[in-house]
Amino acid sequence: MLSKAERDPSLRKGALARYGLLCRACGLIPKVAAQIEVHHLDPISEGVRRTKIEDLCPLCRNCHSLAHSKTPPIPLDELKGMATA
Repeated sequence: MLSKAERDPSLRKGALARYGLLCRACGLIPKVAAQIEVHHLDPISEGVRRTKIEDLCPLCRNCHSLAHSKTPPIPLDELKGMATA
């Protein structure tokens, strides 16, 4: 069983299978899959819950870092207006 601090690698696989290798904020199509990170749309720090694929969003490393530059993280809609590939 995973502790609450651990991430489930099957969720990353599921999110990338559903949404593809495309940053949902800036539109970057990476050269390698490792350039895409999976972002929790509802911060997991806000409480223990079971994460579903719908709760996740693929972002490039830059956009993911930008999303977490504020607390709480910048919402995806706002992030889209800030990010460019």
